[in-house]
Amino acid sequence: MYFLIRDDDTNYFTQPEELERSYGDIWGICPINLSVVPFHGCTKSGAIPKRYWTGEGVFPIGDNTNLIRYLKKKIREKKVYITLHGHSHVDQADGYEFQTGSGLHNKIKEGRKYLEQLFDVEIKWFVPPHNALSKRGWEAVVANGLNISGVYSPRVRGWHLCDIPNTARQQYWKKVRNLFYPYPIKVRNHTELHVHSLTPVTSISSLKLALHKVRRFDGYFCLASHYWELYEHINNNRDLTLKEIITGILEHLNKHDENFVCFSDIERICSGWRSAVAVL
Repeated sequence: MYFLIRDDDTNYFTQPEELERSYGDIWGICPINLSVVPFHGCTKSGAIPKRYWTGEGVFPIGDNTNLIRYLKKKIREKKVYITLHGHSHVDQADGYEFQTGSGLHNKIKEGRKYLEQLFDVEIKWFVPPHNALSKRGWEAVVANGLNISGVYSPRVRGWHLCDIPNTARQQYWKKVRNLFYPYPIKVRNHTELHVHSLTPVTSISSLKLALHKVRRFDGYFCLASHYWELYEHINNNRDLTLKEIITGILEHLNKHDENFVCFSDIERICSGWRSAVAVL
């Protein structure tokens, strides 16, 4: 199995100490895919201080020089892989940023260029804020040549003849094996990969079952979390935090020599021994 950790919301307000506390004992085992917000705006979010939940301020992540210095070091050590997480992450009155926001194509273009220049990396993956994409949002991402963390239905991307095999494959796995398709999907000119969320309301039993099934089929398991809530307890279980769940998963997988990878490995792996569109 190929196991990935995706952590969302790194932004101007993030402190190196927060990331170190969350992942300092982890990224020696498993690299972390950090979903980075380039220009965080004022909006309700656990990732930013409450006093900035309202207002008109814009906070480029590059202005936090301590954080940038820290992340560049982690990138050089291959412990961190940078992805684009929206533009401002500001929720709209009628939906989330890449559901109902405007100027989405240019926002992706601007955010990608900014992060690439800031970190001296190539950005190839997009993580939608709240995992929410409309058809316009999906089209904006694809037009910018980015892969997507998450798999989106024809209701989002629109129907196309070349998508029929993918849709049939997804439906087969969902109906027959009761599992989201556990491999990267080639959708026209990009790749999409399903994600399993770990939040305080996640069902531990469902997460364990999905992990077991993906391992059984030598699939890809992408676990999505937030550094700012890893020390919260899951489902009011006062004895178990999200961080402890991740640590337990890694300890278990490490005993079985599973593959800990990041998004940059996916296309290389898919072009090798297993085709992303050949598995049924």
